Amino acid sequence: MAEIDKDNLEEKIKILDEDIQKVNELLIKLEKDKVNALATMNALQGAKSQCVTFIKNYIMMKTSHLVLVMIVNTISNIPLIHMGFI
Repeated sequence: MAEIDKDNLEEKIKILDEDIQKVNELLIKLEKDKVNALATMNALQGAKSQCVTFIKNYIMMKTSHLVLVMIVNTISNIPLIHMGFI
C-alpha cells in the first residue's frame, strides 16, 4: 500500500488537475457539437417545412386546375343560344 505523504498527495493533485482539464476540454467539445447538432436540426426542420408548403401549393394548384377544367367543360357544353351569343 502506498504511503500517504506530501509528495504522494501533490502527485495525486497533479493527476487530478490533468483529469479535470481533459473533462473540461470534453465538455467544451460536447457543447460545440451540441450547437452544431441544433443548427443541423433547425436546417432539417426548415427543409421539411418547405416541403410541406410545396405539397400544399401543389395540391392547391392541381385543385384550381381541375376546377378550371370543370368550369370550361361546363361552359362549353352550354349551347351558345343560352349564353346570349346567338
